[in-house]
Amino acid sequence: MAYQFTGFFAKPTITPPRRLPEGAVWRNLDTPFVGIGVRLPAFHSSTAPAGEVLELARRLGLDPATDWLFLVYTCWGGRIDSVYGLCWNGSRVIEDGRYCRVTILHVVWI
Repeated sequence: MAYQFTGFFAKPTITPPRRLPEGAVWRNLDTPFVGIGVRLPAFHSSTAPAGEVLELARRLGLDPATDWLFLVYTCWGGRIDSVYGLCWNGSRVIEDGRYCRVTILHVVWI
């Protein structure tokens, strides 16, 4: 069985919404950066369109964040096998559009 993560990492620290999607976990982080992490297991999709991710970010209240990363990864044991991500740099979405194999990644468990 694979371990899968879907969620956001954002900076700086922002206040969580009053209501999170079912199963979501919101954590404040202080390493490797100061900000928040949001785990969204019900939203696991390896090809989420940018518009859908932007809408989810808005619903979570991530608008005040200067930067965020939406990340989907799968691990079958050992190293992470695949990852998909979208980044927001404060003014636009940076979308790679590929679901790719990972060689090195620092992971913060939330």
